[in-house]
Amino acid sequence: VISEMELAYRFMGNGRIVGVTGSNGKTNTTALTYHIYHPGGLTCALVGNIGVSIARQVAEDPKPWYITEISSFQLDYIKMFRPDIAILTNITEDHLDRYDYRFENYIRSKFNIVKHQLRTDHFIYNDDDPVIKEHLGRYSFQSNPLPFTMQQEPNQGGFIRNGQMTLKTGSETVQMSIYDFALKGIHNQYNTLAAGLAAVTIGIRKEKIREAVQSFQSLEHRMEFVSTVRGVEFIN
Repeated sequence: VISEMELAYRFMGNGRIVGVTGSNGKTNTTALTYHIYHPGGLTCALVGNIGVSIARQVAEDPKPWYITEISSFQLDYIKMFRPDIAILTNITEDHLDRYDYRFENYIRSKFNIVKHQLRTDHFIYNDDDPVIKEHLGRYSFQSNPLPFTMQQEPNQGGFIRNGQMTLKTGSETVQMSIYDFALKGIHNQYNTLAAGLAAVTIGIRKEKIREAVQSFQSLEHRMEFVSTVRGVEFIN
């Protein structure tokens, strides 16, 4: 038994994948990554748990890039599936009825996203998430780690300090103000860090990233900024 994600991977030829998983934030992160990639000049498709299935896209209209939202269910049955860029937003207790009510089984499923990555690939992860941080050393991976955080300043990865987002990958450094972000709230700052790193990694220009981040609108029925009253942000 293999997942639909695995089936698509076996027939996608030279296509490349940005794979996004996590308990929360993966839909907005996937959509924002696509919103940066597409205007940035890449021919890509938005697939997986958002948009059409990746297998249908590969079969009917193959693209050079697939920006893919991936659930733990889809990661349970992979054999070779390998995203060129893997993003892990966070891990909280979820779907435990599927995993024999053992949180460890669910965590293992999420870390499957890096299981087959190579040294040429990238792993973008939330270094402020306590579960990811605790388990990072328990699951081996070969890809290049790119943490994103608001608690420190990594040499490689992304961070926010004093209202400024900094993204560092290789010799590239991109900076912009968080006040330029169309999406408000700390959770969306994390999503923007992850999507921004995925863009800088493949060389999308800073101007294109800034334009995309400024214009991106939250998906329907997601957390939406309402107003600021006496310094407090209200989110619907």
